[in-house]
Amino acid sequence: MDEMRVGTLDVECCYTWKIMNFSTLTSEPFDFIISPNFTGGVEDKRIPSFFIELYPNGNTESEKGWLSLYLYASEDNDMEFRMSFCFSLLNHNDVEVSSTRKIAKRTVFNKQANSCGFDAFISHNTLMAPESELLSGRTLKVRCKLWGLVLIIKEETSKVSHSDFSKLCLQGLWQQYLDQQ
Repeated sequence: MDEMRVGTLDVECCYTWKIMNFSTLTSEPFDFIISPNFTGGVEDKRIPSFFIELYPNGNTESEKGWLSLYLYASEDNDMEFRMSFCFSLLNHNDVEVSSTRKIAKRTVFNKQANSCGFDAFISHNTLMAPESELLSGRTLKVRCKLWGLVLIIKEETSKVSHSDFSKLCLQGLWQQYLDQQ
């Protein structure tokens, strides 16, 4: 019998950042912590590592009272790529709390735009409430899922770009060049 491949394959990388003693972290706005680095799950040196930046009490004055979360591509990244990612918080049983799930689809990362995230991910009051299931012992668990990673390969352009060529044609310079040939 011939080999037959059936179905589709979805690849997803999942990372959980455990932040011990979260409730003792600073409550000052603009203060932040960062996770250890992690990879995009692809053994390709062109793909950067990532880290999460978390502001326990917001990253701006208007987000004070909110937890802010961002995914960063490492600064040594020279490639441009697109991918989707999702942040969520886990309860004490390591189960995702669906009300905390936020998705960023098809985000482009490059040297100039190396981060994406949520200014107001969850209210600090909701997170710290006594009845909250989000802090297990004083530990906050942030899950980051990555999927759909695609490198954007840009072809090297010729010395004269299309727009430059159009300008030359409008100015009649191209015709002068052709007449000389």
